[in-house]
Amino acid sequence: MTSSKNWKKSKLLIPLGAATLLLSACGTVSSKPTPSSTPIEVRYRVPASCDSTGMLSAIKTSISNAEVISTQWTPAPGTELADVIDHGGIACSYGVQSAEIGATAMWVENKGQMFEYRIPSWLNTGYKRVDITGYPKSRAYLLFKPQSPTQEFRVWQLEMLINGFWIRLSTSSGDTSESNLHLIIAAVKSIHPIA
Repeated sequence: MTSSKNWKKSKLLIPLGAATLLLSACGTVSSKPTPSSTPIEVRYRVPASCDSTGMLSAIKTSISNAEVISTQWTPAPGTELADVIDHGGIACSYGVQSAEIGATAMWVENKGQMFEYRIPSWLNTGYKRVDITGYPKSRAYLLFKPQSPTQEFRVWQLEMLINGFWIRLSTSSGDTSESNLHLIIAAVKSIHPIA
């Protein structure tokens, strides 16, 4: 009787052992992913249109009736806007046109180091190098001019280089990079990774 029991146990162990062999032949099972030996380079592209960015939602937090302002850009040769448009970039305005409030954003791939080429000129006109919270690998320069008897409108303009893209933000509100961080985040998130 004992040998019969042992035979039944061994019949059960054989299929279990065979299953173990099959699983081990398929490879090891691990709950931890193994890191890739080569880093994956993420490529980005400019927004497809002014409507496809996150800018309008960001602006609506302070200007509830803001809209995408349709603008036919005709930049003069040699200007920064011409560099953006001529190199496959996009420029967009958001806000309330009749009240002249809102923001303008531009995105372009930094081909030929357009961003670096402009830095001396920016510094000569009063821009200051700034750090942007949450974006330690970016380079950014901010121009702020308060409204005054000689300055009709408040000026806040940020030039930022991140992920190989030059982003410009202009608005008439705020005085530091922190005061318009929601716009910066929306602008950065608007450059989409290429799948």
